[in-house]
Amino acid sequence: MPWSAWCWFKLKPLLEAAGHRVSAFDLSASGTNTKVIQDVATLADYSMPLLEFMATIPPEKKVVLVGHSLGAWCWFKLKPLLEAAGHRVSAFDLSASGTNTKVIQDVATLADYSMPLLEFMATIPPEKKVVLVGHSLGGMNLALAMEKFPEKISISVFLTAFMPDTVHTPSYVIDQYNKVIKL
Repeated sequence: MPWSAWCWFKLKPLLEAAGHRVSAFDLSASGTNTKVIQDVATLADYSMPLLEFMATIPPEKKVVLVGHSLGAWCWFKLKPLLEAAGHRVSAFDLSASGTNTKVIQDVATLADYSMPLLEFMATIPPEKKVVLVGHSLGGMNLALAMEKFPEKISISVFLTAFMPDTVHTPSYVIDQYNKVIKL
């Protein structure tokens, strides 16, 4: 997406006012990040802002990675970097994605699509909290999990991710994006 962390400047305070801890930031050589693209040679270089942020989170927190329309495999390079930093990491295949066996015809809603994440969130004991990291349209899945399980989330990280607001329908951001690129 052609956006960066600045695009959350109106929504981030609203989520924080509702009691959520939200972080939005630019990866290396993106948005307001001052690193130049010539200095980004590896995924670790590109992900450094996320890795530095994650270093501030106690490693006993479980980190849950969510993307959209790909699968858990898309985190295969980042997951070991976070695990090497001491975090327990789970990456999910959402419904009809990756190795999830649900067929796309059975996925009618965002909740249907997010079911593996929501089922996982339901198993978290009341005294535990997780860190959710969502990328791209995975921000929609994070928002749904935040709405359904606010007491089980320590912080949500929207990593160059869609972030729905509390006024419009969940598809509003996507609808506006589609108007801009004229699909």
